[in-house]
Amino acid sequence: MKRTLLIILLILTLLISLATLLAAYGGMFNPRHFHSIPAIAAMTFPVWVIITPLTALVCFFIKRKMALIPLITMVLCIGPFLDFCPLNFRFHKPEIENGFTLLTYNTYFELNYLTEQRDSMTTTLDAILMADADVVCMQETVFSNKYYRKTLASPSLDSIEARYPYKVIANPSLCVLSKYPVEKVENPALPGATADLMIADVTIRGKQVRIYSVHLQSIGLSDDDKELYMELTKGKTDNNLRQAKSSLLSKLSLAFKNRALQASRLKELITGMPAENVIICGDFNDIPGCYAMRKLESAGLKNAYTHAGFGPSYTYRANRFYFHIDQVLYSSGLNPVYMDVINEGSSDHLPVLTYFEFK
Repeated sequence: MKRTLLIILLILTLLISLATLLAAYGGMFNPRHFHSIPAIAAMTFPVWVIITPLTALVCFFIKRKMALIPLITMVLCIGPFLDFCPLNFRFHKPEIENGFTLLTYNTYFELNYLTEQRDSMTTTLDAILMADADVVCMQETVFSNKYYRKTLASPSLDSIEARYPYKVIANPSLCVLSKYPVEKVENPALPGATADLMIADVTIRGKQVRIYSVHLQSIGLSDDDKELYMELTKGKTDNNLRQAKSSLLSKLSLAFKNRALQASRLKELITGMPAENVIICGDFNDIPGCYAMRKLESAGLKNAYTHAGFGPSYTYRANRFYFHIDQVLYSSGLNPVYMDVINEGSSDHLPVLTYFEFK
């Protein structure tokens, strides 16, 4: 009987280790060439970060040698773990003399919500003012729409207009505000129905910074899909698994494939328009370590959160989708020294503030 239980524990331990490795490195697989399972598994990595050490602890008390399996797995997953939970021990905002601050924020000003909830929307404007970044990249915003800005008229909006004298707009949903001169370079199209991109050059302290403000493919979940997900996270799975597979998973799969195309297009633009200081920021609708992030990192960019953030965090907070999906990548001419996810505003996303120094 004891031998049988040990065999069962060994099988479970191996399965958990394999699942953890798949979740850690699922973003290496192109969703267009492989099944979308690795990409979906990557989104579950935080769960395995908890389960694997617990498995090691159980094995240690039952069969010590068996604990080596999850322990080795944890060592192999150090890189992905530091992407998910960076350990940069800097808790105070630094003073920077040769650099700038950048805020990326999906403000998600829904038009009907805007007209009905003016006070709530003002809290989003206040979040921008509180961050006081030198450059603000906004996605899914109607800030560029004069009619809705008039509807939103408030002291906070007046303060933003005064604080940021420079502004460029690419389309109805992307806007860059700046304390420094900024010029729109290009507004190229990305493949996919819900993807947007704007390229702008900001001149800061005599140096040019090229910013790619992006909104990559969203999943496009309906209200029914979100309600189903809420039920699944409550453990109500008996009658919903088939529905979840046909609805949630198919939409996730399509979004992963579209973002893979969009990342390839972004890489082409970056390599075809070389610049010393490059930042890509915005709503990626995907997590650190995903295929889109890895594709862009292969162009020489780095994840600012990994190098300047601290601890696990999420930037999306609606419908129990607590994921870090708003990203900032940078080129070798810059050095991120601090990053903070600000728990303010009325958007379903949280603003992400990064401090950069010029090298």
